[in-house]
Amino acid sequence: MNENEQLALEIQGRIKQLEELSGTEIKTEMDDLKVVLLKNPAACQLLLPEDIGLMVACIKKLMLGARTLAEIK
Repeated sequence: MNENEQLALEIQGRIKQLEELSGTEIKTEMDDLKVVLLKNPAACQLLLPEDIGLMVACIKKLMLGARTLAEIK
């Protein structure tokens, strides 16, 4: 397994962990994940469509939480 494949597996693991997070935790992890993705475009090419879909779902969850918080205030 080359370095990019190993990094892609680590990124996939981090994406799967996003499902279990909420609030500030998910925002922090998404910010960290963004940095990793930007620094490793070759590894990003190895991500599966399911991984991308899960990231989008987590972004939607984050946006819904922000909207709900804004409505409360």
